[in-house]
Amino acid sequence: MFKHLSLIAILLLTAFLGHGQSTIILKPGPESGIDASVCNSTTWNTGDPFNIRNFGWMIYQRNESWTANANGSPEHDWRSLILFEDLDTLGALDVLSATLKLYYAPDFPYSNGGRYGFNQTEIFRISEEWEEMEVTWNTQPNFDASNSIIIPTNNNFETISIGVTDWAIEMAANPITNHGFILIPSDDAPYRSMDFASSDHEDETLWPELIIEYEPLLPPEPTDTCVFEFPNIFTPDGNGVNDTFNVVSNCTTGFSVNILIYDRWGNKAFSSSGAPKGWDGKINGKSAMAGIYIFKASIEAGDDHHIFAGNITLLR
Repeated sequence: MFKHLSLIAILLLTAFLGHGQSTIILKPGPESGIDASVCNSTTWNTGDPFNIRNFGWMIYQRNESWTANANGSPEHDWRSLILFEDLDTLGALDVLSATLKLYYAPDFPYSNGGRYGFNQTEIFRISEEWEEMEVTWNTQPNFDASNSIIIPTNNNFETISIGVTDWAIEMAANPITNHGFILIPSDDAPYRSMDFASSDHEDETLWPELIIEYEPLLPPEPTDTCVFEFPNIFTPDGNGVNDTFNVVSNCTTGFSVNILIYDRWGNKAFSSSGAPKGWDGKINGKSAMAGIYIFKASIEAGDDHHIFAGNITLLR
């Protein structure tokens, strides 16, 4: 199964932008990042040919066509796969834009530094499940070849930014379709390469990232009737924005709230009753793990009684 040691390794929520947008950055590292490269060589490393070898541990994402005559290998091709699994938890957000950022690794030791030749690369959506520490060239997953996004030729060792808004919206809204992306060179003749750092690289600033801009949940417009809502995501990081999970309402008084929150194993993480008191993301005074929690809430407002239940995502 996918790695779940840390649901979200680095996931930052910025303060509200001037026009009401907020930004989430998915930038998982070695514990929770899911990416791998695959190679088609059948002669490189006799006895353990690369086409049946897994490279989920590699600190680089290799996308290239090259040769290695020194060890008897003819032309060999590389592709890379990447999955932002935490995109599954963002389905209820009103996503405005999504940008994939891939970073050049200055310590890349092969193929003329990792950027060479006509290295235009295409990104496709993967259409079936794959395992980071099992996938090989021979077992690489299927992908939708009818729709791709092109990364133009770039030999300037720059960070690459690619707009993937439509794909991210669909994958967030329908998590069952989120199997990530595969990067494939447009031309498989040597010599050409466009390589990046993977989520296993020792430099955390180079980990792949997916930047999501979204419209945050705002209090309902004032009316004669109290309206109550609960967010589906909060970030108790002390920056003053979405630091607690609590009811959002156009009314400030005249109602009481009962809240129960459980972790995925059914253990109670938080409870409150009476005046609105939000959860600060701590259990017994210690920061709770990032992840998905279940909440139940009831609200008494005069003669009105409201019941709420659902999932919330705690992000750190």
